Amino acid sequence: MINWYRAVLRERSVRQTDNRVHVPVLILWGKLDIALGAEMAQRSIALCDDGRLVFFENSSHWVQHDDADEVNRLMIAFFNN
Repeated sequence: MINWYRAVLRERSVRQTDNRVHVPVLILWGKLDIALGAEMAQRSIALCDDGRLVFFENSSHWVQHDDADEVNRLMIAFFNN
């Protein structure tokens, strides 16, 4: 994720015309995240052609720590497809 933050700050020499994400996407989002609101997840998944959004009602920004077993199960299933 650090590279995402670095890249977002760079000036783009070529303007993108297609903002869609065309590869399969799995977004795992904690509803108790105080840094990033759930509405951001909805807007992000709307940009995906083949996306799945899973909310964790009792997880924070650190979903993988708060609900590790379920995160692992979902990621394994996602990568196996």
